Amino acid sequence: MRGGNPTSPSRSSSRPPTLTLGPAVSIMWLRLVSVAVAAALGIPLWRDTPWVILPVMLFAAAALRPFILLPLVSILLIIGSYAANGPVGSPVLLLYVAGLHLLYVLYAFLLSVPMNALVSTAVLKQALFLVLKVQLIAQPLAAVALLVSNVGPSTPVVLVSAVAMVSWGYWLLRTYRRSSARRAAGPAEPDDGAHGR
Repeated sequence: MRGGNPTSPSRSSSRPPTLTLGPAVSIMWLRLVSVAVAAALGIPLWRDTPWVILPVMLFAAAALRPFILLPLVSILLIIGSYAANGPVGSPVLLLYVAGLHLLYVLYAFLLSVPMNALVSTAVLKQALFLVLKVQLIAQPLAAVALLVSNVGPSTPVVLVSAVAMVSWGYWLLRTYRRSSARRAAGPAEPDDGAHGR
């Protein structure tokens, strides 16, 4: 029959399907950023020794050829070096808490995507937003640890710190519940009263 077969593929449908993910960046940029973050955290801890080149090489290897052992050793090396050589009671601890968390997220990206992949900027923004939300808890905890280490474990300091952390946690929980309720409710439906007239 000449009527045309509705099941026959057209010329345009023979093209391979494409998936548009919006703006994206090369995974190589994440590799460079991970090396830069790891070096910024690690080099100050080994600046007085010529062996600083070894951890830098480890950071580069963990970013360029990531498998689970190299990123894990890199993070543990920074943590151990800070515990041994880091300034005691210094506010720089807050930077290391945020930097190590960011480095962990970067390594997680590198371990989960192909070598030459493109990563959507929307996904990166969402991951960065999650990092910021976690730091809302991590930074106050680090600040309380600094306060206790500098002032000493006196009873008033411990009580004030405990009350501050409980209040902070309660505020975060209320904020999370409100945002979850708004997401569950969804967008407001338009008023259909005009259609019934």
